Amino acid sequence: MNELVEQSISAELDQASGETRKGTEFWRARDLQKILRYKDWRNFLGVIEKAREAFRQLGSNPDYHIVETTVLMGRGKGSQMVGVDYFLTRTASYIIAMNGDSSNPYIAAAQAYFAVQTRRQELNDQISPVEKRIALRAEARKNFKRLSETAKKAGVRNRMQPVFHDAGYRGMYKMPRRDVLKHKGLQESEKLLDRAGPLELAANNFRMALADNVISTQKVLGEQNAINTHREVGKEVRETMIKSQGTLPEDLPPEPDIKKIERETGAIKKLSKYSN
Repeated sequence: MNELVEQSISAELDQASGETRKGTEFWRARDLQKILRYKDWRNFLGVIEKAREAFRQLGSNPDYHIVETTVLMGRGKGSQMVGVDYFLTRTASYIIAMNGDSSNPYIAAAQAYFAVQTRRQELNDQISPVEKRIALRAEARKNFKRLSETAKKAGVRNRMQPVFHDAGYRGMYKMPRRDVLKHKGLQESEKLLDRAGPLELAANNFRMALADNVISTQKVLGEQNAINTHREVGKEVRETMIKSQGTLPEDLPPEPDIKKIERETGAIKKLSKYSN
């Protein structure tokens, strides 16, 4: 992506955004049309309608996110007419951008802008608890893979990867993963995060992301140093959970196997339809 285009679109989107008295950020549809370089308003209305359908599919009322309003428009020779416009929440603007043609550098830049600022916040708030859990589990898989690569660069050999990852569990749960499963009444062959609920998944995502950041930015080198660092990060996450929630992660109840839910609901396909 052209870096100059990305910076330009980010600046345009920041400048065009507004805020309600209650602090809700919004954009006007006609401003967003220009920023995304849609030449025809009628074509852009079709994209707005796709966003409405996305909200319906996710069980959310589109009228909360796409609110009709009016705007004075010039007609030439100084005359004006009243035209239709829409107030769009951040989530609606995100979905509209995601439904655009990503080969267009301006739309791609807007997609990146809203993906960073919106996806993990407002859009996530609009999906059901089941879909939210699936999204968190998918994120955990990515974090696990990323952390494994970072550990490898720090000097953790392939055969020691299980020890490295277990160190994070030991710090966070005060016991190895195998004992956590037993404590929760689960089988040793099960994957802990496949049975974790949203809070536990979010905490583990934070643990892995934080460990990845610490090892990378502090340039941790050496197998044992990386293992120790992961354990210490796990301890910090545990302390944070206890302080904020008063909850021990090992006492969080297990939930139905996520893989079975993914097969039965097909929620991943439904989400990806509006985010690719």
